[in-house]
Amino acid sequence: MKKWLKAILSCLLCIMTMFGTLTGCVEKDDGMCTVTFDLCTDLQTNPVLPKEVAKGETVYRPAVAVSGDNPNKSEVEGWYLDKEYTQPWSFSTDVVETDITLYAKWINNYTVYYYLGDETEKEMFKTTLREGSMIIPDQTLSDGYRSDGFFADPEHTQPFVPHAIEQDTKIYIQRSNEFYFSGKMIAERFKPQASPSGAGSTAGSITLGGEGDEQYADVNFGYSTAADPHILLQNVTVDISHSKKIRVTMKNLGEAKSLKFYFVACYNKWNDMENKEFVGEEYFTEACAYTYTYTDDQKKMKESDPWMVIDIDITNGLLNREGSNGISSWGVATTLLKLRIDSGYVSKSEDDLSNRLLIKSIEGLADPSYPGLSDSAAVKSVLVDDNATEVQAAASAQKDIVGWVFPKDNAAATPVVEEGKVGFTTYQKKNGLLLYAPFRTNGAKLELAAGAEEISLVDNTTLVIRLRNFGYATTLKATWVNRYSPTDIGREGTETFTIFARSEEVVEYEFNMSRSKNWAEFLHTLTLEYTSVGVDNAILIESIEFKPYKAADIAGFNFDDRNMFGLTTVENVMEVSYNASDYATRFKVLDDTQAVVNKNLSGYRYFTNAGYQLFTLSYKQKKEGVSKVNVYLTVDGQEQLFAFEVGASNKLTTVDLPITKGGNISNFRMTFEGNGDIYIASLRFKANNPIAWDFGASAGFEKIKSANKDWSKTGSYDNGLSALALAPCGGSEPTKYYYGAAKMWGKSETGNVPLADKTKVVIVYYNPGTVSALAISIGWTEMVDYEEEGVMKPWDEKIVQPGGTGGSYHVNLETNMKAGEWAYAEIDLSMFKGLTAEERVNKAIGSLFVCHWKGKEEKDTVYIRLLSII
Repeated sequence: MKKWLKAILSCLLCIMTMFGTLTGCVEKDDGMCTVTFDLCTDLQTNPVLPKEVAKGETVYRPAVAVSGDNPNKSEVEGWYLDKEYTQPWSFSTDVVETDITLYAKWINNYTVYYYLGDETEKEMFKTTLREGSMIIPDQTLSDGYRSDGFFADPEHTQPFVPHAIEQDTKIYIQRSNEFYFSGKMIAERFKPQASPSGAGSTAGSITLGGEGDEQYADVNFGYSTAADPHILLQNVTVDISHSKKIRVTMKNLGEAKSLKFYFVACYNKWNDMENKEFVGEEYFTEACAYTYTYTDDQKKMKESDPWMVIDIDITNGLLNREGSNGISSWGVATTLLKLRIDSGYVSKSEDDLSNRLLIKSIEGLADPSYPGLSDSAAVKSVLVDDNATEVQAAASAQKDIVGWVFPKDNAAATPVVEEGKVGFTTYQKKNGLLLYAPFRTNGAKLELAAGAEEISLVDNTTLVIRLRNFGYATTLKATWVNRYSPTDIGREGTETFTIFARSEEVVEYEFNMSRSKNWAEFLHTLTLEYTSVGVDNAILIESIEFKPYKAADIAGFNFDDRNMFGLTTVENVMEVSYNASDYATRFKVLDDTQAVVNKNLSGYRYFTNAGYQLFTLSYKQKKEGVSKVNVYLTVDGQEQLFAFEVGASNKLTTVDLPITKGGNISNFRMTFEGNGDIYIASLRFKANNPIAWDFGASAGFEKIKSANKDWSKTGSYDNGLSALALAPCGGSEPTKYYYGAAKMWGKSETGNVPLADKTKVVIVYYNPGTVSALAISIGWTEMVDYEEEGVMKPWDEKIVQPGGTGGSYHVNLETNMKAGEWAYAEIDLSMFKGLTAEERVNKAIGSLFVCHWKGKEEKDTVYIRLLSII
């Protein structure tokens, strides 16, 4: 309490005393007494005034709070009748008989900090103790790990000795990097739960059995009417960043067929749990489940039998569904929050409590092969600015482009850091601009302003980005804002495209903004953004360039390019011109009896519509005029007619016609019926088949990829070729698709597809290098509902792996193909194991894998436009 306030109170007491003496009332004749509180401190506190109390009554304890500096976290421990603190006052039992003064006794509090590293890191835990209290290390902080003790120094050389606390104290814990759940911890921390899907089920029990190092949790799953009674561990924050493999040591004493583990984890560190970012979901879903099926000798085991050991790799298998582009999202999980263990057993009666499981331990295993959460030495070595002289010399040698080239335009790039987030760190490199984002950075953005440069988004709609991706970033998002004048800012358009992980060389990524929104007028700003999903999140950008519109090489005939398919105007017959606003060729038909478009394609060895089901015309006709477009294709020497009825339409319209015969096309001819203007964008071949991979447009690629979380880093989309770019994988990372998973995950209505009327696999491809063969793998399933863990499930949702059930076939490829040549190959389904005509009647395709090995030259990418089972 401040000294001036104490003086005022003393004066008031003196005046009151004098007044009482003068009137002859030393003891109040009204039966009231005064209790005065002496705070006995120089600390700044709230004022505590005297209290009037009836004689023979107790007095309430005053609240005292320090409002100023309090370096020792001092607080009032108690109140006494004397300054020597020999006569304590009890506010609950002692009564006031006369005027008294109570004196406050203060005590200091000190903080005990626990560290896993040194004090430069955030403490893992802290607690406050009163001065003089014994510091007993908190053993629960090693709960979930193998404990190696508590130390007084970060080097773990001086064991911590319990003692009375006299100052703030630091304790350093030495424990295993890998988590460890002992039998004792499992018995104490896991809770038994009744089957949630079985009415009438009852929860079981967990007891501790065994002695010493042989202690185990004895789990009885109770009475269950369905196959999911379980035990549950919650409210735990165990570091699993060092434990990418999990080992369970146990004995199955009952007749359960399987054991299911549900892991709930997050990316956040164990000491930063306020804003948890979950791997997959916070709840127990199939995306966080691993099922172990017992072998026959692992059922009805005896307590005397040896312990069985199973290992779970959380970076592979079912727990890798969220993984993409080379890294598993489970592989970069840091903290385990919940663990549920389900038994796949249904009791035969209420008396059947035989479903027992002995668990000796659940522990994380060190995996030296896994990169962990630290950037590699190779990437750390490049995270430094180049020599300024070399950067300047490289910049001086670069030419101007419509856009930006680095390092010449390094100054134009500005990292954007959102509030509360970590963004890009940029490094000045002589061969580009290096962008680095720490582990799992969200909203890492780089903004480039056009400034005074006039970049026309009408004349330059093709965006080309050349970069090298050192790490595991999966996508790059480009966001552009247009403007109509230097002060009139327009709207925003975006495009997200897949980038290769771990690319050793600079890769060029290209897309047309005209296929997105708001690409018109002039560029105001361009922003690049990616999310760092793993480690080594460094991207080196060589250049960002805007080029004139470039039509994709579609499966069919493009009329949306400036070269207008090589056509010219014929006076008084047909005017041909390119329309920039519609990205289509305008045919002004003046005389439909003579207006003919003709193209000889015999110079291409392979130009095929094989494997497609539809031929599609995309057009606009702003008013009635042309009524029909006739297309004649010479296929394998025979001419086929496709007659498209057309009408007035201000929007791009498509018309589909069935294809009756596939083969090599040697000539294209198009005629018209009626006179007027018609804008034709393309004539495409399309698959109309639920088993087809149709990459004739990027939408086909995105649909297949989004419906399957088990995609591969070897497959990406090439916008220029409108095809799947299949990099070599050596058979270890095939590009794959699960039909049943697509339906189960709600991404498609397809599911597994019957094979009864299918006869062959068709692949349309372009192979510029020397890759000699593709490996095609098919997984099939019987069209019969199946039982899994006691639950019947539909056959068309079954996830099927190729190999033993379906098998593989290597199809030979044409090599050293020229640009514009597309070959096709066919495989009879009977070539695959178990898929003869008779066997296909009751079978359905469940999965399709494709991969190839590296060729003899650098050009080892194979481009697939169509892979279909027809």
